[in-house]
Amino acid sequence: MAALETVLFMRVHAGEVSSPIGRSRYITSEFHWRTRLPRVGYINSRQAYRIQELWTRLQEYLPAEQRNLVYLAGIIRKATGKPDPGYTCLSSGEADALINALKDRLSHSIRSGVSERERSQPEEEEVPF
Repeated sequence: MAALETVLFMRVHAGEVSSPIGRSRYITSEFHWRTRLPRVGYINSRQAYRIQELWTRLQEYLPAEQRNLVYLAGIIRKATGKPDPGYTCLSSGEADALINALKDRLSHSIRSGVSERERSQPEEEEVPF
């Protein structure tokens, strides 16, 4: 959106299109979307959502005692080397390393075990004929 906004206002200043300010409740200034970009070099929303998605999927394969933030903090610490376990203050490169670590852990869990959903379903007994 920020890139589109740049092109839009370049065209507005060139006189090719009329200004959208005031016509849309979302566009209140020329820099509406560009001011919403993450700080340069830090985790962006796409990476944060991907981390949350992978963690949610991984929890299905973990035992109940490992489905907590302490376990996630351990993965963060091991992937990034940071002692502070929060993922919102990671750099973009550290977020990529964490995403790769979560993908690896999830693929290992999928290969080696069954999900909690499958564990909670009762096993069907074979009925001899």
